[in-house]
Amino acid sequence: MSIVPPKEAHLTYQLQYRACGKASCKACRAGRRHGPYWYAFWSEARRLRSAYIGKVTPPPCRCSRCQRTHREAGSEPACHPERSEG
Repeated sequence: MSIVPPKEAHLTYQLQYRACGKASCKACRAGRRHGPYWYAFWSEARRLRSAYIGKVTPPPCRCSRCQRTHREAGSEPACHPERSEG
């Protein structure tokens, strides 16, 4: 089952390392995890939700809150501090 964030949800992105859970995984047995992988986080019905994005850097959030912040500041939205040009 794939969880998709609502179109107007305010998204934050985070890089995470995850354990695969396979008993035969040498990396997990050695205490290392897989990744980093991008995950999107948002609130829905007073609960924190997340969705796997992958290894590719996610696109900027398009919610109205981020767009307003972007217009006022003239820079990347505040929910994307790791995305810098240059």
